[in-house]
Amino acid sequence: MGKHCCFRTLGLVVIGAMILCVSSVQADTTIDTFEDDVPATWPVIANSGTPFVATSEPGLAGVVGGVRDGTVSHTSGPLNVTGAVLIGPGIYSLSLDALTDGLSTLSYDAGGAGLNLDLLDPHGTGATQVDGFVVIDVLTADLGGVPIDVTLTDGGGGSDTQGGIAAGGGMVSIPLASYVGVDFSDIDSVEFQFDPAAEFDLTIDFLGFDWVNGHAPEPSSAVLGLLGLSAMFFYRRRRVR
Repeated sequence: MGKHCCFRTLGLVVIGAMILCVSSVQADTTIDTFEDDVPATWPVIANSGTPFVATSEPGLAGVVGGVRDGTVSHTSGPLNVTGAVLIGPGIYSLSLDALTDGLSTLSYDAGGAGLNLDLLDPHGTGATQVDGFVVIDVLTADLGGVPIDVTLTDGGGGSDTQGGIAAGGGMVSIPLASYVGVDFSDIDSVEFQFDPAAEFDLTIDFLGFDWVNGHAPEPSSAVLGLLGLSAMFFYRRRRVR
């Protein structure tokens, strides 16, 4: 009992420090800051009894198009796959319990109305060649690597998927130029799929488009240390409960 209380206390201290030390990246176009949600929507939990759960949250100020759609899927294993938006620190968390595998998606299309984003010439400078990056600010990810796939779909139905790997914390940047067959002057939807290996965890701080260089400032060593402690706490929590 005392040991479990100690780990809970450590976790609260670390999470509190993370809230103080970590701030969202500022990109040219924000997709999601995770600082707003619809009450009682999260967490979303999938397991062998309920392998697929979907949510839809309208009226969100910090979300492109105002609507965040999410899914959490259970693939295999005895326990839970949990997705949660934590608006205090402003993060999305995906946690896979021991021996359990699954994935999650976050989708943005203005509730089916279409985003109508101009990613070809976002600043109205007359650009005719696509530039920039999809950016995913990863706070924590297991070092084995968590695949992140991003699908862009235009108003005419053209679509392509490109991806990257999150390992540890830092920015995952996907060049827009790597997408093929997409009309960047009229992007209607953006979907992110996070597919960790069994027992892996992932936390995301920010999603957006960046036309500067596709990179965020590196976290301070103090923040990285706190994130490491946090990961150790949650690893321990999953296996002692």
